[in-house]
This record gives sequence, structure tokens and C-alpha cells, in this order.
Amino acid sequence: MGLIEQRGVILRGLAVSNTQLASGRQLLGLLAFLHYVLAGFAVAIALLMLVLVLSGLHSIVFMLVGLAGLLISSLFTVLLVMSAQRMGRRSDYWFSLLLSCLMLVYMLFGTLLGLFSLVVLCQGSVRQLYKTAAVKS
Repeated sequence: MGLIEQRGVILRGLAVSNTQLASGRQLLGLLAFLHYVLAGFAVAIALLMLVLVLSGLHSIVFMLVGLAGLLISSLFTVLLVMSAQRMGRRSDYWFSLLLSCLMLVYMLFGTLLGLFSLVVLCQGSVRQLYKTAAVKS
């Protein structure tokens, strides 16, 4: 049994108090809200890239850079909204955790929110909330 499996057994054995669960609910709500806010920033960046594409009629390089930025920002926006919705429903824990890792690349706000998301999602009370939501559904 490896170290990760041993930690999983230890986490399953811990009792989580009601105050910790309430704190976890509040943190997940805040996290979902911040995901929506970052999705709004990603939409603004996508619109900026669209302007760059439309004004890049004089240079093919501007047009290609703008198109790539538009596609990446649009995809990132969709993923952020999906993650925020899933956090609200407390489903697909691994999707939100993986997206938190991907957000570390999205400079400044994405990096900060990615770190905060990783810290919150790795808490035992938050993991317990996801487990109880999965059992109820």
C-alpha cells in the first residue's frame, strides 16, 4: 500500500464536524462564484482577441494570434462555467480538481484562483461534501 492509499484510508476514517461541513459549503460557494468571475474575465479577453482578429486584416500574424487567443479563451470560459456549476451541485470532484491545476497556467487571476481552488478542494470537509452529494444522488 503506497503513501497516497494510506492517506486515503486515514481521510476516510476522520470524522468531520458540522462546523467544518458548513465552512466547506461556504468555501465551495465562494469558489464557484470566483469561477464565474474569472469566466467573465475570460470572456473579456476573448472579445479582445476577436477585436485583434478583426483588426488583423493588415497582418496575418495578428489574425492568427488573435484567433488562437479567441479559441483558448472561449474554451477556458466554458470549462470555468462547467466547473462552477459542478461545484454548486457538488459533483465531479476530479473535474474541478483538474481544472484547478490547469488554471495555474492562466496568469495572475487564474494562478491565484487555481491555488485557492486546490487548497479548498483538498480539504477533508470539502471532500466529504462531494462524497455525501454523490451518495444522495
